[in-house]
Amino acid sequence: MKTDRTLPSSRLALEPIEGRHGELLFDVLQDASIYAYMPTEPPGSRSALRARYEWLAQRHSPDGRETWLNW
Repeated sequence: MKTDRTLPSSRLALEPIEGRHGELLFDVLQDASIYAYMPTEPPGSRSALRARYEWLAQRHSPDGRETWLNW
């Protein structure tokens, strides 16, 4: 299930995650302080983040039993 829909407001627009967002968010996600309470680290490379977002953009689990909505 892929959608091109955006949820706009006066201050922002939520859109489903896509691979291209990896390029846009990589620098922001390098700030170690945002991981203080998450058991993960900043993405290792732009290409790795893009690949992860492309995988999430499938919008379903590998077995097809779950639908994912990543914004």
